[in-house]
Amino acid sequence: MKSKMKRQSARKEIKKILKFTGSLTKQWGFGEPLGRVWGFLLLKQKPLRQEEIEKGTQYSRGLVSRSLKKLAKLGLVEINRKGRYLYYGTTSSLIKGFNKMIQAFLQENTKLVKELNQSIPLIKDHGLKKCLENMVREYALLKKSFVLLSKINEQLLTLNTKTLASASKLKKQLESFLKAEKLKTVWR
Repeated sequence: MKSKMKRQSARKEIKKILKFTGSLTKQWGFGEPLGRVWGFLLLKQKPLRQEEIEKGTQYSRGLVSRSLKKLAKLGLVEINRKGRYLYYGTTSSLIKGFNKMIQAFLQENTKLVKELNQSIPLIKDHGLKKCLENMVREYALLKKSFVLLSKINEQLLTLNTKTLASASKLKKQLESFLKAEKLKTVWR
């Protein structure tokens, strides 16, 4: 009876984690299924066949296949053949994977913003022109903040092995960035 309760409790926790990773990837425009598949692979910590992923995520073969292809394209999953089966395994931790998603997001949107910026001189409507110029300027700030977030994430990975001096250094870097961008710091 206890082992059955433990299995049910473990399933509930797995569902919570998959919901979290699904929500994370959905917010970044990669879709919830991609995050749930990635989360399942992160939890298992070993390469799995597609059928195992389908069973664990309760997704169809097609949805899992598309998610695995996207994950491989992002560099979050590697594919290895063993005999007649393909095995899919994660290539990074949650934080490193999140950083890869930030980079992909920036790469995709930088192209769009660049095109938008190039079209501004062609716009005759002064109000629309000002609005687009502001959006391009804000995107530049947003891009800097995402790059900084990536650096913070990388630093956080080293905190497990280094002293809290790293956290102090990180705080100083963040404060200098905010000062350079004329933003207020709110440290307690």
